[in-house]
Amino acid sequence: LTVIGCVAALPIHLFVRCGAENDQAARVFYATIAMLHVRDYAGCFYGNFSRKKGDSVRKPLGYKADVLRRPCWISPWLLRRVCSDAIQILAFAACFVGACICALKIEVTGCRVGVAVCYTIVELKFHAALGWHRNVLSLATAWSFALPRDYGPTARVFVLVHSYGGSGVRRMLTGGIRNGGASLREVFRGAVVAGNSLWPRLTLACAEDTPLALLTFMDFMSRVGLEIVGVLWLLYDQQNPKTRATFRALAASFHQVVAVTTAIDFMENRLILLAMLCDDYWSSTDVMAVEGHNEYAARLFLLALALPVVLAVEHFPFGHQGLFPYNENQIKRIREIFLDGKTILVGTVSGQDAIMPVNLGCAFLGVSPTLPAQMYHKQMFHAFEIADARTIESARVFCDAWLKHARPLVHAPSGFSYDTAVIVPRAKQT
Repeated sequence: LTVIGCVAALPIHLFVRCGAENDQAARVFYATIAMLHVRDYAGCFYGNFSRKKGDSVRKPLGYKADVLRRPCWISPWLLRRVCSDAIQILAFAACFVGACICALKIEVTGCRVGVAVCYTIVELKFHAALGWHRNVLSLATAWSFALPRDYGPTARVFVLVHSYGGSGVRRMLTGGIRNGGASLREVFRGAVVAGNSLWPRLTLACAEDTPLALLTFMDFMSRVGLEIVGVLWLLYDQQNPKTRATFRALAASFHQVVAVTTAIDFMENRLILLAMLCDDYWSSTDVMAVEGHNEYAARLFLLALALPVVLAVEHFPFGHQGLFPYNENQIKRIREIFLDGKTILVGTVSGQDAIMPVNLGCAFLGVSPTLPAQMYHKQMFHAFEIADARTIESARVFCDAWLKHARPLVHAPSGFSYDTAVIVPRAKQT
């Protein structure tokens, strides 16, 4: 309620501080979206664009998963329908055509909103099947272009604040700021073990030979320097196109370094950040008069970005970008409890023995033998805290009640929801 009241009380001029939207920037953005959709469509339905082998969980190899993660706002029945191949192909096609129309500057009423809706449908399937933040930055940017045009440039600043500031705030609140260097060393070690680093020797050197003080400095510069100080600087001086362009360039450079050293590749983020440099280059510093324009869409947009950060909720497309690592001890303990222990906590479907159980740690925390989790999920993180402080049986009781009440996992082929948490020997996990 406090957040809602603050957003409602903000003066309207704060939503137009970045001036008027430039049509050339919009054309560049929609052309980028169209090209990304061609790549994703071919990769999901016809080919394997990953460097890794067929059993990899990297996009798009896990696209046809049998288990779907369900956001709270959509029913299991509707989630299955939306994630079906027919609906997804239609959404891909509609988004591509709409993006091309917008890129060619053909005025079609509601076209931008249609592109944003279709893009959301496509990304819902990626999130449900893979369980990570794939294109949240570009998806939120697409919705910012669907707003009344006076509000678009400032809304895109709010998107940057959410994507990087939200991540920084949630990671600091959950994992603290201590042991940052040791946590970063764990990430590099995971990339070495996985064998998916672009420069293996560099990654190995980062994991084993780099002084802890240097790793701590690198972690501090990303967590505090970019995600806290950089975001505050962006908010303070957002009217200056050079400030916005500098922040986008720094964020793109950060993603490039991460991609080279760990192969955790946010290519879509880099493309959108670089494409939106055009938004800064062509933008006007003149604040628009907004009398007579509908401001409620801009306020709802800001609220949709801010509330998930404050409440620490994760229900696509509402999230806070709170990615791992949190700290070294949490990474190691999560692996021990949900991956490497003698017993594993799994979800099952009551009365359906033919449906294989699902490792809840892998489904909601992205735990793997090589890398730390990729997505913070509030309920599963609470289960981890219970298991760490008490026993895995206590965590099982909590997860059992959560599965029955929230039905967060859906078995796509049958439509059943996973409703029971059980503890099984590690050899029986899936």
